[in-house]
This record gives sequence, C-alpha cells and structure tokens, in this order.
Amino acid sequence: MNASICRAIIIDDEAWIRDGLSKHIGWDRLGIQLVQVFEDGVEAIDYIRENPVDILLSDIRMPNMTGLELVATIKELAKEHKPLSRIKAIFLSGFGDFKYAQEALRLGAVDYLLKPSDVEEIEAALAKAKAFGEDGAASSQEEASADKIENRPPI
Repeated sequence: MNASICRAIIIDDEAWIRDGLSKHIGWDRLGIQLVQVFEDGVEAIDYIRENPVDILLSDIRMPNMTGLELVATIKELAKEHKPLSRIKAIFLSGFGDFKYAQEALRLGAVDYLLKPSDVEEIEAALAKAKAFGEDGAASSQEEASADKIENRPPI
C-alpha cells in the first residue's frame, strides 16, 4: 500500500447502497480515497487489473460475480501480479449465513458486516483494513531489506 494514498472501491449491486457508502463514510477523515464504485465483481476485476486498489468494500451476493468469487479471483491473479495480494477485503452483506462468513474468513477478509450497518462500524472496518495494509507494506519492506542483507556479497 502506498503510504501516502490508500485507495478503496465499493462493489454492490444496489445503487442506493453504493451512493450511501460513497456519501456518508468519512473517507477523507480516514485517509482513504474512494476511487471507484461498481455494480458487480466483473466490473471491479477489470478495474483492479489496471489500477491500484488497497481496500475493497463488497457485497456478497451480486449478479455476474459474487463478492466471494471476486476476492477468490483476485487471490488467483495475485499469483502472477504480487501487488494484488495486498488488497484487503471487507464484506457488507444482507445475509448472516454462516457459510458466507466462513468463506470470507478463508479468503482473508478483514471484516464481515451485516446490512444494515452503522457508519461508525463500517468506518472502523475500513480503518482496520488500512492499518493491516500499512503493516503489510512495512513487513514487505522489512523482508526486502533482510533479503538484501542476507544476499550481500562478503566484504
């Protein structure tokens, strides 16, 4: 994650949810830039392939591609394009089905929130995702530095 800019996208098939999240979340206060909103996972994947994204806030059940399929696809793409592995997912769903929550956890979701959720609850999840992303970036930098030291030629 770029330390100065944290980029987020929203994926939900309901326009009123996309609009509400766009307008009522304190994006600037959280230090997160909302860069795009999408109706489904297919549109989001097309965007993610070409643009940096740090956090995705996604519905679970949508036409064309579910939120779970979206994150699974990102994980698969990350095998070839490492920066995608840093994307943090938050699911916002109207379904409290344990199987959805379980699959979200298996995919490494930062949080699984049930609709309707308070703005404060969503903002807390976004702040947590941002913090995890920053910790991951710091860990990657530490690993790269350690690797450079270990592979340095003898003096």
